[in-house]
Amino acid sequence: MKKYFYPLLFGGLLILGSCKSGQATGPDNTGTDVAEVQDTAYPDVPDGFRESDLPGPGTPDADLLYDSATDVNDEGETDLVQDTYTYHGAKKPLKGLVAMGSVSDLRKGKVDVLKEVRVHPDVYTGVVIHTSWGLLEPQKGTYDFSSIDNALQDIASYNKAHPAHTLGAKIRISKSINPPEWVLKMAGGPVTIVTNQGYNIPVGLYWTPEYRKAWNELQQKLAQRYDDNPLIREVCVNSGAMITDEPFIAVFNQPTIANLHSKGYTDEAFKATLEGALDDYAYWVKTPVDFSFNVFRGIDTGKPVNDMDFTLSLMKKFRKQYGDRAVISNHGLQENLSTGVIPIYQTFAELGAPIAVQTKGPKDLKDATFKTGLKYGVTEFELWVSKAAGGYADFTQDDLNRWKKMIDDNEAQ
Repeated sequence: MKKYFYPLLFGGLLILGSCKSGQATGPDNTGTDVAEVQDTAYPDVPDGFRESDLPGPGTPDADLLYDSATDVNDEGETDLVQDTYTYHGAKKPLKGLVAMGSVSDLRKGKVDVLKEVRVHPDVYTGVVIHTSWGLLEPQKGTYDFSSIDNALQDIASYNKAHPAHTLGAKIRISKSINPPEWVLKMAGGPVTIVTNQGYNIPVGLYWTPEYRKAWNELQQKLAQRYDDNPLIREVCVNSGAMITDEPFIAVFNQPTIANLHSKGYTDEAFKATLEGALDDYAYWVKTPVDFSFNVFRGIDTGKPVNDMDFTLSLMKKFRKQYGDRAVISNHGLQENLSTGVIPIYQTFAELGAPIAVQTKGPKDLKDATFKTGLKYGVTEFELWVSKAAGGYADFTQDDLNRWKKMIDDNEAQ
């Protein structure tokens, strides 16, 4: 009998304006090492956090409009009824240390976007808001943005209490965790992904035109709602992602390859899906877009075949189309980069900032790894949840302060 496991996910996003009146492990070490943080059923695949250098009212900023409105209450007193920031130009990408958070918290029914920054305050510049397609659009065309809005409210409250060290938000939306039933059944789906741990995960047919169109429409709705919000500093690409939040990372063992082929999967269709990400996120015209790159692996021959040329070509197209808002990234940073990932980091250095990374695993969070990242021009480091905050990474406030200084000193050079 097959055993199915449906991963869950947490959602959060940052809202603009406050009412004041009446208120998976990739090959060759190119991806996140989920094995290091595997829990009882499914690998914990955390994500990143980021910085917000949001200016306050009265602070000059050509790209930020501050607006307020007043009204007279029943007692004849003047109340501030709206206090909003709106960007009319492109936002700046996050820089520095970002709290990654933990996707696995969704399975527990409660995700705290601030759990890491509460333990280690005043050093992070941003946090990752995890949510899922299932939370955002449980029924086709029916949207629920509360997972994002609630997280944004928490961040806004934190920023009010820490005005000298405010946070920005980075949105990461999972498609495989808590997937909507209507998406799973789309185009003849789902397809069963057989993990190396023996779990059978049902996944929607993410390479098909029907699926891609639905994902594109969700991005349009999200951009309409949040692109002007200054707290939201980045949105992450998830077009083409299978069971992690990394578009290029996939489980390609023999059982899964057979299942994919039985549903019409081809390398050409997957490449088109990844290239289509540039259109999926084009609705975001002010918010920087984070796209995680790994070597493309084709399976038309029945076994994985690497195609690094495709990866590097798409990375350059992404930067050309999105310009300074194109955050090129990778989730497999280590002190000593593996052979398979070196061309990606060399291209990072060639294209320049903004560049974001996660380390391959919690154990890779050390000075030498930061030095490697800085050598290739990395500007944003997403950090795994610390043990002090209930995670797996063993670091202290002193470590964070030292890493922050390393990043600041490197930028000042």
